[in-house]
Amino acid sequence: MTIVTNAEELGKAVKAHRYPIRVKSGEMVACIESMRSLSRIVWLPVVGALGSVCVVFVGWQFGVLLATGAAGAIATAVATAGGGIALAFVGLDVTVSAVTIAKGGGGVGVLNEIRSRKWSTSSDTEGVLS
Repeated sequence: MTIVTNAEELGKAVKAHRYPIRVKSGEMVACIESMRSLSRIVWLPVVGALGSVCVVFVGWQFGVLLATGAAGAIATAVATAGGGIALAFVGLDVTVSAVTIAKGGGGVGVLNEIRSRKWSTSSDTEGVLS
């Protein structure tokens, strides 16, 4: 079993198909719960907006990262890439976490995979993706 404690580790584990994945982070559990709770109709524009944010983030990350740090780089990408759609439906914390998961996993495809996998929670701070 793979154990992850942050968004980037989760993205990498999903991309590598290292199931089951134990998530030991309240922030990640909340992010996964939020992404999975959206209907398919709502998820489509959200994942599209997240994809736009990821493209801008990857393109700008080095310059903005030097100027503002990681959180500033993601916030800049969210603000300039139509991230408002994602923010409207899932909020800032989930948007930032989802972008970081996608970055770790190489794209928004890992977010779709997370939504399609079996998910069970044992507490507010732990869950298993299988």
